[in-house]
Formats: sequence, C-alpha cells, structure tokens
Amino acid sequence: MADEITATTAEIERLLRENLGEAVIGYYSGKPAGFVYSCKKSSAFTGRSGLFIDGFLIDDDVRHKGLGKIMMAYMCKYAIERNCQMLEWGASTGTRRQSSFTGNYSVFELT
Repeated sequence: MADEITATTAEIERLLRENLGEAVIGYYSGKPAGFVYSCKKSSAFTGRSGLFIDGFLIDDDVRHKGLGKIMMAYMCKYAIERNCQMLEWGASTGTRRQSSFTGNYSVFELT
C-alpha cells in the first residue's frame, strides 16, 4: 500500500494543521500500530453529513488481533458523538487482506 501513497509528510501535516482532516492512532501493547485519517463529508443529493475515512492502516504484525475492529468501532462512536448521519470508507481493494476486511465494512448509516 505504501507505493499508492503520494502525499508527503508536509502535505499531511498541513491537512491536520488546517483542520481539513483528523488522525487517530491505534496502539497495540503500548506501541503505535494503526492509523485512521478522516475528514468531514456532506452530500447535496441526500442532505446528510458525516465522516469519510480516507486512510485506514494496521501494521502487518498486529493484523487479525482485533485492533482494526476496535478502531472502526471507535470511529463509529466518534461519528455518532459528532451527530454524523453517515460514515463512509474509501478502501483500496488491491490486496486480499484489505478486501476481506472492507467486505464487512464500507458504509455505515448512522440513524
């Protein structure tokens, strides 16, 4: 997946500094092991607003240990606390492990 990322560290820092997006770091055994980047989203078609998860990464050595599910549950709770009506995730289907997880999670209706 790293070869698909074109943003520089400076560009990501600017997005965060200008409040154009937010990052959540997930820890496993006291060490950073996961990352979620999201931003606000709204739809003129449906009149709803919510969050869009643009980046969701879990380190290979902690996959299948529940961190991804914990982080997704946190994002759902966070979206509800912010009165979001939807939580969407744009996921690469380039690998089997990503598509197996995204098969379970792609769009949440928060009603």
